[in-house]
Amino acid sequence: MTKARRRDGRDRRRTPDPTDPAALARWLPVELTSFRAWHYHDRGQPTGLQDYVTALQTHLGTEDRELVNAVMAACGLTAGDWYRHMLAKQSRLPWRK
Repeated sequence: MTKARRRDGRDRRRTPDPTDPAALARWLPVELTSFRAWHYHDRGQPTGLQDYVTALQTHLGTEDRELVNAVMAACGLTAGDWYRHMLAKQSRLPWRK
């Protein structure tokens, strides 16, 4: 058995599928690996998540929503996490008490 072969017989040197979400998620720039910079809204409209998805689509070079969602999931990001953070942030505003 050569070093390039794994125990299960697959070739270690094989390149990943170009649409493999886990492989694409590993090569994302830092600003797209979290929602930290995307927690905002524009005049009450939650545009931060839409802007994040647009930036991710631009980076990946695709309009395929399923692939974008799969890459987000591979990063551990969901739309629910973004909305949960935004709702928690709104509940901390002083005039909302």
